[in-house]
Amino acid sequence: MKAFSALVGLAAAWLLFAAGPAGLWASEGNATKLTLEEAFSTALKHNNQVRSSREQVRQARQDVRIATSSLLPQVNAQAAYNKEKEIEPLFPGTDPIDEYGQLTIAASQHLFQGGKYWNRRQASEYSLESQSKRHFRQLQSVLFNVAVQYYEVLLAEENIVIAENQIRRTKRQLERAEQRLDVGLVNKTAVLRAEVQVARAREQLERARNQRAVALENLRLEMGVEEIPSRLEEIPEDRLEDVSPEEFRLRGMDKRRDLQQLAKSLQAAGETVQTEQGDFWPQLSLEGSYNRSDEEIYTSEKDDWRVSLVASYPLFTGLRDMAEVSRARRRKAELGADYQRLKRSIGAEIRSVYLDLKTQEKVIESLKEEVDSAAANYEQIVAQFNEGLASSVDVVDAQTALNEAERRLSLAYYNYQLNLLRLELATGTFEQDRVNEFIQASGNG
Repeated sequence: MKAFSALVGLAAAWLLFAAGPAGLWASEGNATKLTLEEAFSTALKHNNQVRSSREQVRQARQDVRIATSSLLPQVNAQAAYNKEKEIEPLFPGTDPIDEYGQLTIAASQHLFQGGKYWNRRQASEYSLESQSKRHFRQLQSVLFNVAVQYYEVLLAEENIVIAENQIRRTKRQLERAEQRLDVGLVNKTAVLRAEVQVARAREQLERARNQRAVALENLRLEMGVEEIPSRLEEIPEDRLEDVSPEEFRLRGMDKRRDLQQLAKSLQAAGETVQTEQGDFWPQLSLEGSYNRSDEEIYTSEKDDWRVSLVASYPLFTGLRDMAEVSRARRRKAELGADYQRLKRSIGAEIRSVYLDLKTQEKVIESLKEEVDSAAANYEQIVAQFNEGLASSVDVVDAQTALNEAERRLSLAYYNYQLNLLRLELATGTFEQDRVNEFIQASGNG
């Protein structure tokens, strides 16, 4: 019996291990809160975009090996069994040869191709570095999308709280209106108006719950898993770093991996131009071969060898070589234009996000005051209604003003926090340490 219990325990532990984080979270249910750091780590392990980007880096690494192979000696071996029509021998007294075997080993080494193969290899090296930069930026984008959906869930939860508060306020108002109707202090319209407000508050609550469900689904999608805890850990409030927009811009010029990616692609394009121009130079190579047959086919010996120094030059290729050089130059010019445009775009993006943050700081302070004023106004209007000095319309207006002020403050706060992350993404510093550690651990740096 004890052995059976042990086996059951081992099986359960294995199932939890095999299920990974999704199975663990599902078993713990609402007892576990998901943190943003856990969401980041999970996305790096399970997001399909991360896997796809990693494979592209590996492909680029193989391209370097392919380009390197052209610089090394090329050795080929060929074995053949030949069956031919029987013909009379050229020399009397010899047997006719109609079947024989051959073994040929050939080797070649290029000596000079106008730098074509060396430039091609260097271009592949730059392309690998460019792909690695693109991979880094892709991981940052994946993590940023995770953060966006994480904040969307938190915003929806805040909206749920606001809607629940609104429901409590409208229900209290409905009770007050019914009490005053019973004693004849208000007419039926006040009660109906309060009922409408309760219905609207419930609709607001349902919309907030739906918003949260959609955000959770999107968060699961960005993390690349099927199950996550239904509760999320709150994120501490952060503030804008006290540096100038120009310093942020310079940081972006230095850290943005997509800008570095274009720079490496531009270098690769330059090497590709040199590669295509190599076709206009003479080509020199060394070739050698050894041949052995089990019959004396052409001479009195069964083996033969040959060494050749071969020089060649393309006299006419239908203008193909000129077209390939022109295409490579156009590609380089295109990448140069993209690089300059991205530099200007980065500066504009950083300035835009920075100005939005400075504006939102003022908006948040203003909205805090608006919420305080709306709350004080609501309490005053409710007191006046109880004394018969304010109408139900005044109460509805006060409720609506307070509810809208709370929602706008919540939205402004989360937009501000998201823009802080957006600024980090614009400067290229967003989660850079985490991404660096992941790339080094996965061997794709």
